[in-house]
Amino acid sequence: MERFRVRLHRGPGEHRHGGQSADAAGNSPSAAEGSPSPTGFPGADPGFTFFQARLQIDQGDFLCSGPELCLWRAPTDNDLIRAVPGHDLHASHEWRSYGLDQLTSRWKQQSQGLLRGEYLHGEEVRAETEISLTEMKEYPGIYRLRADINIDSRIEDLPRVGLLFEFPHEYEELMWYGPGPGETYPDRDSGFPLKIWHDRVKNQYQPYIFPQEMGGHSRCSLIGLSPEKAGKNSTKPDRERARGFLISARRDFHFSALHSRPEDLTGAKHSHEIPAGNSSVLIVDLYQRGIGTAACGPDADPRWIQGGGSYRIDWYLAP
Repeated sequence: MERFRVRLHRGPGEHRHGGQSADAAGNSPSAAEGSPSPTGFPGADPGFTFFQARLQIDQGDFLCSGPELCLWRAPTDNDLIRAVPGHDLHASHEWRSYGLDQLTSRWKQQSQGLLRGEYLHGEEVRAETEISLTEMKEYPGIYRLRADINIDSRIEDLPRVGLLFEFPHEYEELMWYGPGPGETYPDRDSGFPLKIWHDRVKNQYQPYIFPQEMGGHSRCSLIGLSPEKAGKNSTKPDRERARGFLISARRDFHFSALHSRPEDLTGAKHSHEIPAGNSSVLIVDLYQRGIGTAACGPDADPRWIQGGGSYRIDWYLAP
């Protein structure tokens, strides 16, 4: 029996990508013939829904949500200096002009292990993705996660291209192979020791004056996230639920693990305004934009900036 799979989940009415609840028959609002969807698309394809994509393990829910495409990062001081005239022309201006901070998603289950998703800003499709998950016959218990992503080619500067996985809050133990122990980014990762590191998700928060993108780790090839270690007085069900989650890849990736989502950091002006996180949010990026020094000098070097087009994620997962 296949232990690990990806499916569509009938989530709550409110979803950060603009999801809506289904009716009693399981139909989403977009499936009703002739009725417009919240994005302005007519409900011509009853296969598309506003459900969430979610990984399952042993027929049970494994994540709060995900995998979901993530194209937004909370602007850094180099992406945007707030309340300073002229800085609205920095990188985040283009990101917002294409609505990367306001995308809604809709999904279609192609087969048990294949999902197709569209990410929209208003009536325009900004990105399309097909996500597949298959168990490797030669390595039972190891799964191959593939995502073919096509992003609007008019976008010349993207903040990131990755997948977001949202775990229960108790997923606190973090492990990775790559530079460390501090945060690193594609243009800020020289001189850091390369080895296996261990830390906790709560320690990834950085107390910047303005909440922004933080806690990233570049040039990694392995990331592990697991619940807090069960104590000696824990019950057997507690220990059985304490399963970890590993992602590895042949091509280096970037990741962050926080108790906040990017939109939570974007909407806050001070640390105390960040909503109290009730989950652990892991974002694994195929591409993460360079940080640069645009607050007081040149922006990121062009080699650390990519735009729309085709991207392919090919990772290995182990529950």
